[in-house]
Amino acid sequence: MAGLIGCLYVLLSIVVIIMLLIKRNHDQIKKRGLLLMVSSIFFTGSTVLITLLRIAIGRDIFPCFLYMFANIVFNLTIVGILVLRSYRFLGMLMFSRLKSTRTFASSSKAILYMNRLRKYLALIALVVMLFAHISYWLVLLGVAAAFNDNYFTAYGCKVNLMVVLCGVAPVCFYCAAEILFLIMVVVFKMKDTLGIVVQLVVTIFIYVVISVAFIIAQVVKEYNEKVEPHFPALWFLSFGLIFDNICNTVVPCINTFDFSNLRRAFLPSHEPLLSDDIYAALEDEKIRSNLKDFATRSLSVEDILCWEDIQEYKAIEQKEDKILKADEIVRTYLAANCPMEVNVPMAQKIIKNINEHIEQATSNTDPSQDEHLYDLVFQKLEFLVLTNMADVFSRFLVEVNSKK
Repeated sequence: MAGLIGCLYVLLSIVVIIMLLIKRNHDQIKKRGLLLMVSSIFFTGSTVLITLLRIAIGRDIFPCFLYMFANIVFNLTIVGILVLRSYRFLGMLMFSRLKSTRTFASSSKAILYMNRLRKYLALIALVVMLFAHISYWLVLLGVAAAFNDNYFTAYGCKVNLMVVLCGVAPVCFYCAAEILFLIMVVVFKMKDTLGIVVQLVVTIFIYVVISVAFIIAQVVKEYNEKVEPHFPALWFLSFGLIFDNICNTVVPCINTFDFSNLRRAFLPSHEPLLSDDIYAALEDEKIRSNLKDFATRSLSVEDILCWEDIQEYKAIEQKEDKILKADEIVRTYLAANCPMEVNVPMAQKIIKNINEHIEQATSNTDPSQDEHLYDLVFQKLEFLVLTNMADVFSRFLVEVNSKK
């Protein structure tokens, strides 16, 4: 059963990865989601494979070292997923504790700088935690080898403290780390706009339950004698791992897909699809500033910044300045690997149209022809970024109403 569920999970993750590669998606979510699922597939598949081999070969003749290796792979899976999942929490912490949030949100360069800093911190945390775990495993294996000369060639791992430590101690450490995250959320009064607190609570509950079940299964003598051959204790860890991965890696990536954008782009009339509240909020300086603050903490401020740049473009009268602003918008929000990429369908087609109009405006001496640059292209781009903004705006309204 554990192997079947593990195989289904791997297949589901592969399908979602293919969807992420085919369908254009938010750059940060795409990279994070791919990294999470690729690492999850590798380590989950390894754990499930070793578990099935232990059952097929027989627990009494299965090499003890490979059994311990399965626990190590399981622990490595958790640490990798925890660090990558904490990537968003780290961003929420940095954005929430920044005093000059509005000033920060108004500068795309500052946002780009903080995104890079957050990536470096996540990488440093990953390296430190992996080094700590490798040291931990080496100490455990060294102690085991010191007390058992044939540990690496022995068969049939006996129930002892070493097995419990390898399987449960790291899980308890992760639970303690996530509980610390929750305490930080309460103490620092951080604003959770990404649902991280819910993920932390659910994950802690899952790992507490499977850890208790694993300890009971290893300690109770009757379980080892009667149940273990049919339902190995490692299955508790495998089920918890697979459930965690599905909830925290696959589902969030699926939720990032918005298949309605392409359909809306071809509708003849765009205006009725957008709520008047969005336009009213963007026209109000104070509300737009608060909305930008919320979007910054949600790591999705690029749509608002793009909308503001489009408004600046519309207000420009000089032809040369309009051309420069149009080129800046393309390089900042639409070009491949741009710093603030917006998730819009047919981005390459929009870039092509803008470049064509820039060439026409450059060679045309009639100022009235410059209006075509906005009328034919930027109006559609403005609608697309406003459509993307609808999700952030709805969550912003929930936060505002909750304070009343």
